Amino acid sequence: MFMTDHTINIPQFGWHRDFDKMFEGFEDIFDNNAFKLDVDLKKQIKVNVVDNKKEYVVEALLPGLDKEKMSIEINNNKITLTYKDSEKTTDKKYIRKEFKSEKFTRTVILPNDVDLEKASADYKNGVLVLTAPKTNKKKRIVEIK
Repeated sequence: MFMTDHTINIPQFGWHRDFDKMFEGFEDIFDNNAFKLDVDLKKQIKVNVVDNKKEYVVEALLPGLDKEKMSIEINNNKITLTYKDSEKTTDKKYIRKEFKSEKFTRTVILPNDVDLEKASADYKNGVLVLTAPKTNKKKRIVEIK
């Protein structure tokens, strides 16, 4: 029986080196803050939601932020926390600027509606605590005619 070697020798043209060279410097472009996707600004506000028997307690981790720039909106069972800080104008010429104006929002949907009038919030040591009592509203079944 006649045996043949099925190995094929393919010449190395170095195309992969040329391909890599094509993308050299891209890291430098995207390292510039103008183009960089800043994960810290896109972060979600970290929250804990506690379901007590008569109320919900939403704890939001917001360290180092000004409570005057925070807002809370409650709509039935939907709670939206927003932080908005505007950019201050300055004559400084920055070489690198990582402090930016920030705006971020987090919405939490609770299993039941809450009492809008009795909800309260407190901000201490970087933690916002929102207490929202549950409503006693009963669901109404509508008869279809």
